[in-house]
Amino acid sequence: MASRFRTLASGPLHRRRFGNSRIIIPRANRAAIEQIGQRLLIAIGLIVFIAIVVTIQRKGYTDAVDGSVSVLDAFYFATVSATTTGFGDIAPVSDAARFVDVVLLTPTRVLFLIVLVGSTIEVLTDQSRHAIATRQWRRRVNDHTIICGFGSTGRSAARALEAQGASPDDIVVIEPDPEVGARATASGYVVIDGNA
Repeated sequence: MASRFRTLASGPLHRRRFGNSRIIIPRANRAAIEQIGQRLLIAIGLIVFIAIVVTIQRKGYTDAVDGSVSVLDAFYFATVSATTTGFGDIAPVSDAARFVDVVLLTPTRVLFLIVLVGSTIEVLTDQSRHAIATRQWRRRVNDHTIICGFGSTGRSAARALEAQGASPDDIVVIEPDPEVGARATASGYVVIDGNA
């Protein structure tokens, strides 16, 4: 399907390569790596929380190797417990430790899994959603306007087109400068990162 073009003189970006150019489509503000980093910190915090609780209650726990639970054993227990590996070599034996395990540690384990599994699913669905949006955009690109450069003239042209009723989705900006391209993307235009 051939497209007809009329040629006239952003938050985080998604770049897709085509030959020597990249198409940049506006997307959500938070980068996936930033989301994963924040969730990893939450997961580590949950493990530390479990380890602190076990350290405080260590007299209520037993270690199959030497009987006592050290701070290192508490972190080990927190890790195998939160990740549901659960070897069973360190176990709560007193009623108080079992109560704390049920009331505090089990909800923390569930939260830990939600954070990690949720992160993975969110990143995968975000990437899939954006790939689908890119494909759909490419299929419907027809009778759109290409603005070569998003300097003062290009910005004026975009504003004039919108004043005449054009949707930002109908405007494609070709711009080699990433900072200028980011401004165009923030305005809602699709940007092809390259030299017109």
